[in-house]
Amino acid sequence: ARVAAEKARAEQAAVLAAKREQNRKKYSKNQSGYASMVDLSYAFACKHLDGIFGATYTAGYRFNNKLYLGAGAGINCNFGTSAILSGRRFDCNRLLPPSTVSFPLFAYFRANFANRRVSPFFALSAGGELSPKQTLKLDLYEIPYSAHSILIEPQLGLNIRTTTKSSLYLAVGLNNHIVPCCFSYTGYSAVLGYGYTAGVQLHFGFTF
Repeated sequence: ARVAAEKARAEQAAVLAAKREQNRKKYSKNQSGYASMVDLSYAFACKHLDGIFGATYTAGYRFNNKLYLGAGAGINCNFGTSAILSGRRFDCNRLLPPSTVSFPLFAYFRANFANRRVSPFFALSAGGELSPKQTLKLDLYEIPYSAHSILIEPQLGLNIRTTTKSSLYLAVGLNNHIVPCCFSYTGYSAVLGYGYTAGVQLHFGFTF
């Protein structure tokens, strides 16, 4: 009985090893060509970018199982504080609030660290966000300003391949923005420019 049990365990281990090898060959087979991505995100941990939900679509080219390059667009919805403050309560050198809706346009690069079914990866998004004009309300005057911004976001994540050509992923990014800023104001005028802000952004998406 003891010999039979050991033989059964050895056979089971051999079957599992063969299955792992089959999966390794299946997912290590090079896949190249056009590929798309759908991404859902949430930005937080930053007063200026807190509470922003986003959805983007990216189209690009998969060079192999590790490298991907594309371009994307989408929509961001700001559910945080976005009301423009009045002049008598407005602090100088303050980032101006974002609009409630913005439209990101960006280039996207991703590199998987391993040619396996589950692999960590590094990604980088760079581009800008188009937004409706906003209004800075002073005591005696209102100044319209462009709420467009520049964005650069490095990401670290985990890619899980569901088939040879599709996958799910989770990622966390550092969302760096160059956004409109008020350097000084009086009751009837203001000096506007651009300032820097950053926040943490969580991502969930799939490629196909």
